[in-house]
Amino acid sequence: MRGLPTLVLNTICRYGLTPVISNLINGIGSRMIEWNVLLQLAAGMSTLRVRDISSERVCFSALGGRLCGFLSKSFVQASNPLPGQIEAARALGMTYWQAMYHVVLRQAIRTSASAIGK
Repeated sequence: MRGLPTLVLNTICRYGLTPVISNLINGIGSRMIEWNVLLQLAAGMSTLRVRDISSERVCFSALGGRLCGFLSKSFVQASNPLPGQIEAARALGMTYWQAMYHVVLRQAIRTSASAIGK
């Protein structure tokens, strides 16, 4: 997923995932009608077609998913402490949670801020 170009991702989402999601929503709506649950919502869900979902909405959803993946990767990599940081904080008398807050999280915010700002 990391090396997938944005245009390819948008094409896959538009022509690959949109019909699948539309069919899934139709199926859920049909089941809701069978079970007499939220009938007004179910009627709208069971009549959803692929052409009702705009290309812009699919494009923004794909870009949002790509951004979420990038940001989560940046936060995870930034929050990995350097070797010895936790031990040094514990040697100073900090608890594990104090060490995470005062040392690791502050470093993670500084480190990930540069990746987010790009």
